[in-house]
Amino acid sequence: FDVGAGSLRGSPLTHHGGRSLPRPACIRSRRAAYTAALAGGHGLAWRSATVGGVVPSDEPGAARIFWVALGFAAVALLLHGPGFGGPFIADDLLYLEHNAALSRPLGQALRTVTLDRYYVMGNWSPVHQLLLLAEWRAFGPNPLPYRVTNALLHALVALAMVVAGRRIGLSRPAAFAAGTIFLVHPVAAEPVGWINQSKTLLAVGF
Repeated sequence: FDVGAGSLRGSPLTHHGGRSLPRPACIRSRRAAYTAALAGGHGLAWRSATVGGVVPSDEPGAARIFWVALGFAAVALLLHGPGFGGPFIADDLLYLEHNAALSRPLGQALRTVTLDRYYVMGNWSPVHQLLLLAEWRAFGPNPLPYRVTNALLHALVALAMVVAGRRIGLSRPAAFAAGTIFLVHPVAAEPVGWINQSKTLLAVGF
């Protein structure tokens, strides 16, 4: 078929195969032609065709990403759920309950963890401290929601791995397999269950 771009923008009637059709009918016709071309195995040749002014794409849609993210989150919560009820461990108390910056007024706390040379256990980690500040303000001294957050953060990093795999040229199954292996690998038990190790999850994500 032969449709001029100018006629689509400038006229309510568009010529198609020698006939004048109202614009919606022309768009339906072009959509049907595109679908037929894909069914005939000529998808690449028709990739440049537009349907209602939009170029078709094989990139993963928002709906697919949403369902993968939801599935990853459910798996992470299921796998790490048995450890959610444990107490703070190791240096969790030093980074949270005994971290003086987190209990200051919000403006002062934000300045301390982002702009000042503020070290906790010898580490300067403003992104990690911002996460801990938000969690401490929201959850207080209850370990459970911290571990739930870590599990969801781990699922998010696994999803980012799938997207990264697609970006470097992996097929959808290969990228999904890489993200799934990372999601369920036992090595994640420590950064999820050890609350302070959310910094490890953040580092991998970035």
